Amino acid sequence: MLLLLIMITISKTHLSQKNEIGILMGGANYFGDIGFNISKTRPAFGLFFKKHNQKKISFLFYLKNLTITADDSDTPEGPRRWRNLRFKNNLTEISNSIQYNLIQINDVGNKGKYNLKARINLHFGTSFFYHNPQGSIYGSNSWINLAPLETENIKYSLFGIGILNGASINFNYNNFNFGIQLDYTKTFTDYLDDISTVFMDPASQSEQTQIYANQSSLGDIPPDKEIYFQAGNIRGNPENKDGYMNIGVRISRDLYIKSPYRPNKKPYRKYSKKYSHKQFRVPKARIVRARF
Repeated sequence: MLLLLIMITISKTHLSQKNEIGILMGGANYFGDIGFNISKTRPAFGLFFKKHNQKKISFLFYLKNLTITADDSDTPEGPRRWRNLRFKNNLTEISNSIQYNLIQINDVGNKGKYNLKARINLHFGTSFFYHNPQGSIYGSNSWINLAPLETENIKYSLFGIGILNGASINFNYNNFNFGIQLDYTKTFTDYLDDISTVFMDPASQSEQTQIYANQSSLGDIPPDKEIYFQAGNIRGNPENKDGYMNIGVRISRDLYIKSPYRPNKKPYRKYSKKYSHKQFRVPKARIVRARF
């Protein structure tokens, strides 16, 4: 789908002659039933193509790979810490968005050279992603896929869609662009972390599923709080869907595509042909005589 959109956009080159292609490198984090922790930021990488449509409007197409993770044990105290769950998830994302040029400075520093430009942009769009949450037992470094276990007796899709919002600050110097970009994607799934509804009856689950679905007894839960982690009690919040963000440095190169609406002019060429003075002789005047 991304490739098709890029091909359609490139084919309409009469809208703009300038495009960009580049990379994004940074980190990613997550917002969901376990919570945000900046120490859990993990690598994020991406490739992108940018199509300039108008002076203020452009289109962004991204292919990203990012990792998110979180752990209840990072919570200082309270029900989340006692729940004692953790996950990690690797996402492959394809996104397309519309970018609006909010502010543009054509001559940074007012030096009169106009070779360094700056832009502040906002963008929004949609993202399509594949994910596969994994979990581990408290105190173990061994990770397994959680979706096949059906820890909440629900079979959910590993493909998802989200609403993308972001902003960026970019500088342009001699056809090269560099800047910082922040993206946040609010998804329509609550299973990036494999946590959504309530604890299930252990009798309806396999022994392995029971261990990964409810690890409260493996942590430092007070004995009088164990009653809150039995079947039917809250495990997550299905009303609040998961989201993730990434921030990174982006570097790109300007591309210029010839418009089919411009004449195909041949490039200027110097000729080595030498001309002689005979070629520039003034022709003799023709004498016309009157006849009587």
